[in-house]
Amino acid sequence: MIKIRRIALLLILFAAIAAILVYFFHGDEPRRTAESIPASKPNITIPDARVPASTPSTARTVEKPASEPAAPRTELLTLKGRVVDELGAPIESANLSTADGERLFEFTNSAADGSFSIDTKLNGNITVEARKFGWISAKRAIDTNAAGVFVIELVLARAPRLRIRFLTLYDEPLLPKLKELGIPVDDHTFRVLATKEPFTRPVPEYTGIVEFGDGWYRTGPCTIDGILYPLPEGFDATLDVTARLPSYITILFARKPIASQRADVGQEEVIFRISPDEFRANLGSVRMKLISPFPSIPIRDNSVATAWGAVGTPQTSGYPDADDIINITDIPPGNYLIECLQRRQGGVIAAASLPAAVGRGEITNLGDVRLLPPIHIYGRVVDESGQPMKLGELGGFGFSPVDSDATRMAGRVHGLRTGTDGKFTINSASPGQYDIRQYGALGNACKLIDATAGSVENVEFVVRKSFELQVIAHGGVEGEYYHLCIADATGAPVFNAPVTRGYQSKYTFPPGNYTYTIVDANDAKVTRSFTIERAPSKLEFELDK
Repeated sequence: MIKIRRIALLLILFAAIAAILVYFFHGDEPRRTAESIPASKPNITIPDARVPASTPSTARTVEKPASEPAAPRTELLTLKGRVVDELGAPIESANLSTADGERLFEFTNSAADGSFSIDTKLNGNITVEARKFGWISAKRAIDTNAAGVFVIELVLARAPRLRIRFLTLYDEPLLPKLKELGIPVDDHTFRVLATKEPFTRPVPEYTGIVEFGDGWYRTGPCTIDGILYPLPEGFDATLDVTARLPSYITILFARKPIASQRADVGQEEVIFRISPDEFRANLGSVRMKLISPFPSIPIRDNSVATAWGAVGTPQTSGYPDADDIINITDIPPGNYLIECLQRRQGGVIAAASLPAAVGRGEITNLGDVRLLPPIHIYGRVVDESGQPMKLGELGGFGFSPVDSDATRMAGRVHGLRTGTDGKFTINSASPGQYDIRQYGALGNACKLIDATAGSVENVEFVVRKSFELQVIAHGGVEGEYYHLCIADATGAPVFNAPVTRGYQSKYTFPPGNYTYTIVDANDAKVTRSFTIERAPSKLEFELDK
């Protein structure tokens, strides 16, 4: 019995010593539980729960530790979501784009229910932006450090309404008065512009809105950061528009600012009172004397001269006086093609086409213009397999004169038609070079014809299937204009446009080898080659290299 008690005491003593040793070496360590063990979590995106439509939702991202940098992306990442208004209603046809710094990449439009989906291989911090005319754009920054699906919602707010009124100094409606005085008023000469800052410089050319951002639209191809508005319907004295306030409202005439006013937040109306003399002082004129190859046929009863602008719209025409002199007046400044025709019994018997640079408030004297018997061009339009293309299969098909160096298209576009055999004829044109082109759903084609020595026969015009080319300009000096010319393998120009920093657009071209030339404000040129495959492709270039 005594022995058993001794053994029990020894066991208790050993247990006490062991407990003291454990406490001495590990007594200050907290207990480890399942909750205290860090989990290895992937980088995932959790879409927000539905929030009030007036509060833009966000995408919450669980970040990887800084010590684990993301590898270069090889798989597609999908951005999905909806574009809605402030009440949660879907917005259709909003433009969606992704951006990596200053470079823009994928583009798509929202569906009828406001939904969109963009696949991208961009990695890191990118921006998704939704934009639509008449709405204030919305942006969302996303950290794309993991593959998967990001679900976001972009909320657009309506831009405020503003009424712009145009009056003379005597409170008469301005636009009808300008028309009455013979001053050309159309969407090419008279424009209304809204910008963030005062706008004071003339612009080289404008044709419409091509891209936009942050609620301010960029108009192309000259890329003005602002909104260009159309003319009021019926030349009314008022124009109701959407505008992001505050902004500066400027009237441009012949691409020059005529008057400007600031519109502040809460302001509902802007009134311009301008004298018609302000507009006339910004126009020019062209003077010439026509000389016919047929001395027995009088010039003054059968001739006309028309100034055609680069957009293909007749600006104005003039008729010869008793001395066979023609004055074409009230022409907006710019480069024109002057087309002179002498007719007899409904047909053209002599013609001439020549360029003219019209200055602001100046008279351009072309001197003696000698008319020549017209030339004819005969040809046939076929597809890639050699089959004739009929009129109904063609989109826009026509020809226009080009400058002597064939680097810049100018003048009016004459429409062409083909018969069932695909044949076409260009009649009553003056000797020179002509650009023949077809553009439509079936394809594009362009051909330069040299008819300076007389008529040309057996021109075969092949229309090839076209594919999308996305043109993106990088770099460049802010506010400086550059010129982009794309030529096909024969050197014939197929595309010309002024471009600026941030320019981008989409076009269609047949597959083949091309060159592009960038010309800066100092006439410095850079020419490089590229190829368009039988698939959508991209042309990116640096404006300052």
